[in-house]
Amino acid sequence: MKRNLLLLGFALISYIASAQFYLGGSFTENSTWLLNKAVFDRGDDQDIAASFGNNYGIVAGIQFTDNLGLEVNFLFNTHTQNYTGKDWPVLGCDFTSKSTYHSIDIPVLLKTGGKAYFEIGPQLSLIQSATYEIDYSSSACTDKSVDNKEDYSSTIFGLAMGFGGNIDLTDNLKLTLGLRLYYGFTDIGGVNAWGWNKEDTENMDNLYSIANPDDDNHYGHKDFKTNPAAGGIKIGLIYVID
Repeated sequence: MKRNLLLLGFALISYIASAQFYLGGSFTENSTWLLNKAVFDRGDDQDIAASFGNNYGIVAGIQFTDNLGLEVNFLFNTHTQNYTGKDWPVLGCDFTSKSTYHSIDIPVLLKTGGKAYFEIGPQLSLIQSATYEIDYSSSACTDKSVDNKEDYSSTIFGLAMGFGGNIDLTDNLKLTLGLRLYYGFTDIGGVNAWGWNKEDTENMDNLYSIANPDDDNHYGHKDFKTNPAAGGIKIGLIYVID
């Protein structure tokens, strides 16, 4: 048994030693989303608007064969969601607002293919900071901008996948162009377009139910679950270590 394990260990070391390693960097410009049914069901009260973010960082990988490899990224990520709305429930002011969080993203990707590739794997995200901003169309309401990291979970578990191609610039240097998609399975909490978190929304639901016992309308605290999603164009440079 020990002899078999020793032989397996030597075979594994030999296999890794024959593999190619590479290092590099990447930048991705994303269309970003914070998916929350409690927001989507509010209609004109809370409408989502086009939102964009980006990430950049370090790429490290190992190519076991011409068509199979493993890659890890360490990325500094900015994720936003813009909103527009009418008749904010306090003073009835139209508004635009924005939620933003910054995270360190660590996807671990199985890559198949050579010059053209497909990649898929789990991603861990660590939220570092978050902000919420709202701007009103009327001076009757007061604009505000706040740090609200406490409204978010600290970690996100998700799935990253993509496809693209590698263009040889020299024998060792390659330009990477591709599409990267991401979905977070974790409910990250956050806030709605009005800046309310789940607890705030539940409190308003309770007050509304007391004032309007025969009305089924509510602010959606039972549906308050936020999942991040993103997709964008990725560009990078990698250097293959001989």
